[in-house]
Amino acid sequence: MSAGLFCIPGYTEIGIHTYQYFASILDELQLEYVITELQAHGINDDINDFNYKLCLQQVEQEYLSFLGKHDTVYIIGFSMGGVIASHLASRYGCDKLVLVAPAFKYGTSTQVVKDFLKTFQEHNQYPTITELFRTSGDTRTQVISKFMHEEFEHKGAAYSRMFERLGQVKATSFLNFTRLVASVKKTIHIDNIPTRIYQSENDELIPVESALWIFKQIKGEDKRLTFMSGPRHRILSSNVKEEVTEDIIRFLYGIELTLE
Repeated sequence: MSAGLFCIPGYTEIGIHTYQYFASILDELQLEYVITELQAHGINDDINDFNYKLCLQQVEQEYLSFLGKHDTVYIIGFSMGGVIASHLASRYGCDKLVLVAPAFKYGTSTQVVKDFLKTFQEHNQYPTITELFRTSGDTRTQVISKFMHEEFEHKGAAYSRMFERLGQVKATSFLNFTRLVASVKKTIHIDNIPTRIYQSENDELIPVESALWIFKQIKGEDKRLTFMSGPRHRILSSNVKEEVTEDIIRFLYGIELTLE
């Protein structure tokens, strides 16, 4: 048996898309890893079938099986996957832990949501948030598309991606995301597990307070929180993906890389 890396994507994320570049480096180095596909998150799945209890049960079962195949086990989690990774480390343990933009805090403290809420509150041409989620999927998509074009067409792709997802995700699905985070936060107890956390200062979805919160919960001296000013939320596919990947590989395996 050997070392294995258990990779967890975030809410609404397809696993192989989240870790595409990172996994390509692992393949080149012939390192063993698995990318879990979260419940209701597969390419042919409906994200509105997402249930946080079923999701946690599924990932726990996969992780326990993974533990049985390796002497040394590492975990990496992105966004909501960082929350789940912390849960697995707390409950079952691991040898090293990596959290990328962990989503322990979210919502009105992020700039993209502040802008979204402000516009819908101030402009009578738009329904309220409650009214928006009560409309049919087609109507909601039309309203959000109109909003994107008139209010945020010059603010970049991050805004567009978020509102496109809002057009597909029902309130019940997002509520399960919030319940997962709330449930896991109550049971976090990471003791003496070497940990690295990566957070963008310009993350449009997750505030820096989220990374600070989990950093304070981790007991032990071998922990580090790295803030970056360049990328947005998707750090592993951003303009610093090489730098971050090099750092993670060095931390986990002691391998020095020079990626271009």
